[in-house]
Formats: sequence, C-alpha cells, structure tokens
Amino acid sequence: MPVVAQSGSHDARARAATTQVVYSSVHQYWSPRDRRDFQKTFRLPTQGVKEVDSNGVHESIQKCDQHPRSCAEANLDVQYMNAMSPWSKIELYYNKGRRGMGLYAGFITGLLDLEELPHVISISYSIPELYMPREYMRGFNKIMATMGLRGATVVAASGDDGAHAGGKCSMGKQVGWPVASPYVTSVGATIGVEVGLPEVAMSTHSNSQQARRGRTPLITSGGGYSAYQPVPSWQQGHVPWNAPGRGVPDIALAGRCYAVRIGGMWHAADGTSASAPTFAGMISLINAERKAKGEPLVGFLNPSLYANAGAFNDVTEGSNRCGRYKAPCCGGYSAGKGWDPVTGLGSPNFGKLLQALSGGSGSANKQPDQRRRYHSPSWGWSSLHRRRR
Repeated sequence: MPVVAQSGSHDARARAATTQVVYSSVHQYWSPRDRRDFQKTFRLPTQGVKEVDSNGVHESIQKCDQHPRSCAEANLDVQYMNAMSPWSKIELYYNKGRRGMGLYAGFITGLLDLEELPHVISISYSIPELYMPREYMRGFNKIMATMGLRGATVVAASGDDGAHAGGKCSMGKQVGWPVASPYVTSVGATIGVEVGLPEVAMSTHSNSQQARRGRTPLITSGGGYSAYQPVPSWQQGHVPWNAPGRGVPDIALAGRCYAVRIGGMWHAADGTSASAPTFAGMISLINAERKAKGEPLVGFLNPSLYANAGAFNDVTEGSNRCGRYKAPCCGGYSAGKGWDPVTGLGSPNFGKLLQALSGGSGSANKQPDQRRRYHSPSWGWSSLHRRRR
C-alpha cells in the first residue's frame, strides 16, 4: 500500500491538487471530532471535510455521540477515503432523497451544477435494480458518461446481500443500482488479508480459515449480472460468453474489521462500503501521479481496469450464496479463475495498478462504450466497542 507523503513534499503537493467526494444520504451525519481522533490515531494529516451540497449541514458531534448508527456510514466513508489519500481535498455531498430515484436523482444533477466537478466520487448506497425505471437508468448512464468524459471517476459498493440485492429470496438473484451502471466501477469485499491469510470472497457463511479467525463476518459481498444493462464491450472476453448482462463487481478489496471512530468510541465495521471509498482513495493517488506528469485525470475507469487485468490479485475462493448475517442462503455464485461475479477481476495490486494507469493517456480522452422502495447503505457494523479515549 502507498505510504503517506511527508508534508511539503512533491507528492503531498501533487495529491493536494486532487479532489474526492463521499456521497451521503438517509439522515447520515459525520463527526469532525471523530475524524480528528481517527487522523491522530493513525498519524494522518489533519484535513477538514467540506460539504458541497445545498441540503443543510450534516456534521454533528452531538448526533454521533447520542445516535452512533446515524453516523456509521458517513464516518466510515470519510475516514477511510481520507486514510488512503490524506492530502486530497475531501468533500461530502448529502442528498436528501430517501427512496427509489430520489436516492440519486438530486445527487447526479446537482454534481453537474457544481463549478468544479470532483475527480473521484464514492457511493456506498444501493437499491435493487428491479426498482429502477428504465428511463431513469438511461438518464443516469448519460450523466455518468458525461462526468467520465469530464474526468470524474465514480466508484460504488457492490452491496452486502450476496447475489440477492434486495436481501429476500423471493426477489431472486439480482444486482443493485447504481453498481449495475456500466459507467460506475463496482467494488466488492474480501477477507483474509486482515489476518495475514490468503484472500477469499467475503461471506457470512464461509467455512474458510479466514472467516473462522475472529468474529463471523457481518456481510456477504454482492455480485451477479444486470437484468437490464447489456455486457459492455470492455467486459467481453472476461465475463462468460453467455452472460445475461453487465457483470458486477468489477474488482474487490479487503472489507472486514475496519476500525471506525463513531461517537468517541471505536467500532469494527464490515462492508463493501468500506472497500469502495478505500479504492476511491487509491484512484485519487493515481490521479495525482497523472496530473504531476501532465496527463489527464483517469475519468471513466472501467475500460482501463479490464485492459490491465494483470494488475489484480485473482481471488478464486468463496461464494456469495448467502446474504447478510442471519439472512437465509438463497443461492448465488462462486469465485473462480479470472473475472467472476463475486470478486470481479480480484483485488488491486496498487503498485501494478499505479504503473498501468499513470503512464499512458488513460481513458479520459476516450469515448465510453454506449451500450424505489428499498434502500440501504452497504455496511455492517459490530457492537464491539473499545473504551473511550
């Protein structure tokens, strides 16, 4: 993993020229005190968070102290995006929409109204693809394609309900939204590396040595195939020849036992919404390298990822047949050699990915391929608290 650049260094200045945004919704708040404590504990530069929306202030030490769950997602996202790329400017966009299209409509149109488009955007919320109207999907994709051409990279958590995005067996196997969009880079979760063992797909019902060491994982990494989005050209040759649609996720990253500061206490969090902002921070570091070389921002990322599959550690064990903790097992998919609908291309080898994406012209100048009732943040958290400090 990359080291934190020293204050005043060339790398620190280059990274400070990049911007990254966390998407937040459903009455989530974040605590500036918790974030300062997090930075101090892990010896990170002390940077603030700026809110860029017009939907009211959503920072509150008091709310996080009194109602930790109301801060779990936002605190997790801002703390770990910051941990990966601490010199980058970090912002939070709060969307007041709560259901269906409202969960994202105001967000995507609001971003295009900003004076300066963020370089990297991380989304840790999803709803079942089944609930999204086709015309909305088309509009969303057009806006995401426009943002990609303008240099923005959008990263989203693949979900925590395994192969059943709605969390119910009766809904059948399906992926979530917006991760099904071909213009979004979807990120799944793995376990193993946090305890020094081989990496496997994260699942609540895994019998692997990785899952048995410590507490039971709280989530199962989401994945599968879109019922509405066709297989993009850049994914062909990676997904099975008879794949019914766009495959999810694109990549996966360690998603277990993240130490998050919430309400003045430490909590252990699992989830694809831990791995997604962490990966987004990696892209901020790569953007800094590109900008320092006079190259454009990464922008629309997916074609470059699949063109550089060798930059990922192939994860071949595990499945997403079971949902969140105590949820039923409804069936799903198994990890395997190459891309799979559990861990995607695998977990990034940052050194290789940096080399692959920071030396060429990237995808910023390429034309992208042209092909309401349930919502949840993609995270699981434990009530295991350590004492206040």
